Amino acid sequence: MEYGANFIKPSEMWKEIKPKIDEMLMVVNNIETQAEKAQEEAYQKGLSDAWDAARTLWNTPNRKEIFGHTTFNTVLTTLTAQEAIEKIRQYEQEKEEQIQVGDEVTPRETEYDDMIVTRLWKDDYDSDCIDAIGFDGRIGSFLVSRVSKTGKHYEIAEVLAKMKETDNG
Repeated sequence: MEYGANFIKPSEMWKEIKPKIDEMLMVVNNIETQAEKAQEEAYQKGLSDAWDAARTLWNTPNRKEIFGHTTFNTVLTTLTAQEAIEKIRQYEQEKEEQIQVGDEVTPRETEYDDMIVTRLWKDDYDSDCIDAIGFDGRIGSFLVSRVSKTGKHYEIAEVLAKMKETDNG
Protein backbone atom coordinates (compact mmCIF):
# COMPACT_ATOMS: atom_id res chain seq x y z
CA MET A 1 0.00 0.00 0.00
CA GLU A 2 1.36 3.33 -0.99
CA TYR A 3 1.12 6.47 1.11
CA GLY A 4 -0.19 9.27 -1.04
CA ALA A 5 -1.03 12.89 -0.46
CA ASN A 6 -4.67 12.07 0.42
CA PHE A 7 -3.83 9.20 2.74
CA ILE A 8 -4.68 9.70 6.43
CA LYS A 9 -2.71 7.74 8.98
CA PRO A 10 -4.76 5.42 11.24
CA SER A 11 -3.65 7.38 14.30
CA GLU A 12 -5.03 10.58 12.74
CA MET A 13 -8.29 8.79 11.83
CA TRP A 14 -8.59 7.57 15.38
CA LYS A 15 -8.19 11.13 16.73
CA GLU A 16 -11.07 12.21 14.48
CA ILE A 17 -13.49 9.38 15.19
CA LYS A 18 -12.77 8.68 18.87
CA PRO A 19 -14.79 11.72 20.13
CA LYS A 20 -17.72 10.61 17.91
CA ILE A 21 -17.50 7.05 19.25
CA ASP A 22 -17.34 8.36 22.83
CA GLU A 23 -20.40 10.54 22.14
CA MET A 24 -22.24 7.58 20.60
CA LEU A 25 -21.41 5.37 23.60
CA MET A 26 -22.74 8.05 25.96
CA VAL A 27 -25.99 8.26 23.96
CA VAL A 28 -26.36 4.45 23.97
CA ASN A 29 -25.65 4.34 27.71
CA ASN A 30 -28.23 7.09 28.31
CA ILE A 31 -30.82 5.20 26.26
CA GLU A 32 -30.12 2.01 28.22
CA THR A 33 -30.45 3.88 31.53
CA GLN A 34 -33.75 5.46 30.46
CA ALA A 35 -35.06 2.08 29.25
CA GLU A 36 -34.11 0.42 32.54
CA LYS A 37 -35.78 3.23 34.49
CA ALA A 38 -38.96 2.98 32.38
CA GLN A 39 -38.99 -0.79 32.81
CA GLU A 40 -38.64 -0.48 36.59
CA GLU A 41 -41.39 2.18 36.75
CA ALA A 42 -43.70 -0.04 34.65
CA TYR A 43 -42.93 -3.02 36.89
CA GLN A 44 -43.66 -0.99 40.04
CA LYS A 45 -46.92 0.30 38.53
CA GLY A 46 -47.91 -3.27 37.68
CA LEU A 47 -47.22 -4.36 41.26
CA SER A 48 -49.20 -1.42 42.60
CA ASP A 49 -52.13 -2.10 40.26
CA ALA A 50 -52.15 -5.80 41.20
CA TRP A 51 -52.00 -4.98 44.91
CA ASP A 52 -54.85 -2.45 44.57
CA ALA A 53 -56.89 -5.11 42.75
CA ALA A 54 -56.16 -7.61 45.53
CA ARG A 55 -57.32 -5.08 48.15
CA THR A 56 -60.50 -4.44 46.19
CA LEU A 57 -61.08 -8.17 45.82
CA TRP A 58 -60.56 -8.75 49.53
CA ASN A 59 -62.49 -5.73 50.85
CA THR A 60 -65.45 -5.37 48.52
CA PRO A 61 -68.93 -6.55 49.44
CA ASN A 62 -69.75 -6.32 45.69
CA ARG A 63 -67.52 -9.24 44.67
CA LYS A 64 -70.24 -10.93 42.60
CA GLU A 65 -71.20 -7.66 40.90
CA ILE A 66 -67.59 -6.77 40.00
CA PHE A 67 -65.93 -10.12 39.35
CA GLY A 68 -68.84 -12.46 38.64
CA HIS A 69 -67.97 -14.70 41.61
CA THR A 70 -68.77 -14.43 45.30
CA THR A 71 -65.70 -15.91 46.95
CA PHE A 72 -62.19 -14.52 47.14
CA ASN A 73 -60.63 -17.88 46.25
CA THR A 74 -62.84 -18.42 43.19
CA VAL A 75 -61.97 -15.00 41.78
CA LEU A 76 -58.29 -15.56 42.54
CA THR A 77 -58.18 -18.95 40.83
CA THR A 78 -60.50 -18.09 37.93
CA LEU A 79 -59.25 -14.69 36.75
CA THR A 80 -55.81 -13.44 35.82
CA ALA A 81 -54.54 -10.25 37.43
CA GLN A 82 -55.18 -8.40 34.16
CA GLU A 83 -58.77 -9.69 33.99
CA ALA A 84 -59.47 -8.71 37.60
CA ILE A 85 -58.01 -5.22 37.07
CA GLU A 86 -60.08 -4.79 33.89
CA LYS A 87 -63.27 -5.87 35.70
CA ILE A 88 -62.58 -3.34 38.46
CA ARG A 89 -61.94 -0.62 35.86
CA GLN A 90 -65.19 -1.45 34.03
CA TYR A 91 -67.16 -1.49 37.29
CA GLU A 92 -65.77 1.90 38.34
CA GLN A 93 -66.49 3.36 34.91
CA GLU A 94 -70.08 2.10 34.98
CA LYS A 95 -70.46 3.48 38.49
CA GLU A 96 -69.25 6.90 37.30
CA GLU A 97 -71.74 6.79 34.43
CA GLN A 98 -74.64 6.08 36.79
CA ILE A 99 -76.65 9.06 37.87
CA GLN A 100 -75.89 10.21 41.42
CA VAL A 101 -77.44 12.75 43.77
CA GLY A 102 -75.94 16.10 42.80
CA ASP A 103 -75.62 15.33 39.08
CA GLU A 104 -76.98 17.87 36.67
CA VAL A 105 -79.35 16.27 34.17
CA THR A 106 -81.47 17.35 31.23
CA PRO A 107 -84.91 15.74 31.08
CA ARG A 108 -85.60 14.58 27.51
CA GLU A 109 -88.90 15.15 25.74
CA THR A 110 -90.08 17.74 28.30
CA GLU A 111 -90.12 21.48 28.65
CA TYR A 112 -87.85 21.26 31.70
CA ASP A 113 -84.39 22.84 31.61
CA ASP A 114 -81.34 21.40 33.35
CA MET A 115 -81.99 20.11 36.86
CA ILE A 116 -80.02 18.75 39.81
CA VAL A 117 -80.77 15.24 41.09
CA THR A 118 -81.93 15.32 44.72
CA ARG A 119 -83.01 11.69 45.22
CA LEU A 120 -82.71 8.26 43.61
CA TRP A 121 -85.52 5.73 43.98
CA LYS A 122 -87.32 2.80 42.34
CA ASP A 123 -90.93 2.84 41.22
CA ASP A 124 -93.48 0.03 41.57
CA TYR A 125 -92.07 -1.63 38.42
CA ASP A 126 -88.50 -1.58 39.82
CA SER A 127 -87.49 1.13 37.34
CA ASP A 128 -84.75 3.55 38.36
CA CYS A 129 -86.16 7.02 39.01
CA ILE A 130 -84.94 10.41 40.22
CA ASP A 131 -86.32 13.48 41.87
CA ALA A 132 -84.72 16.69 40.67
CA ILE A 133 -84.93 20.43 41.13
CA GLY A 134 -84.39 22.97 38.41
CA PHE A 135 -82.42 26.17 38.66
CA ASP A 136 -85.76 27.95 38.20
CA GLY A 137 -87.21 26.18 41.27
CA ARG A 138 -89.27 23.63 39.34
CA ILE A 139 -89.25 20.11 40.74
CA GLY A 140 -89.96 16.87 39.00
CA SER A 141 -89.66 13.09 39.07
CA PHE A 142 -88.33 11.23 36.06
CA LEU A 143 -87.33 7.79 34.91
CA VAL A 144 -83.54 7.64 34.73
CA SER A 145 -83.89 6.43 31.14
CA ARG A 146 -85.59 9.76 30.30
CA VAL A 147 -82.78 12.07 31.41
CA SER A 148 -79.25 12.75 30.18
CA LYS A 149 -76.28 13.70 32.35
CA THR A 150 -74.73 17.04 31.44
CA GLY A 151 -71.40 16.09 33.01
CA LYS A 152 -71.70 18.63 35.82
CA HIS A 153 -71.97 17.57 39.45
CA TYR A 154 -72.79 19.60 42.56
CA GLU A 155 -71.92 18.45 46.08
CA ILE A 156 -75.41 18.76 47.56
CA ALA A 157 -75.74 15.45 49.42
CA GLU A 158 -74.54 17.03 52.70
CA VAL A 159 -76.90 20.00 52.30
CA LEU A 160 -79.85 17.68 51.70
CA ALA A 161 -78.90 15.55 54.71
CA LYS A 162 -78.76 18.66 56.95
CA MET A 163 -82.12 19.83 55.61
CA LYS A 164 -83.58 16.42 56.38
CA GLU A 165 -82.16 16.58 59.94
CA THR A 166 -83.74 20.00 60.43
CA ASP A 167 -87.14 18.67 59.29
CA ASN A 168 -86.92 15.76 61.72
CA GLY A 169 -85.45 17.70 64.61
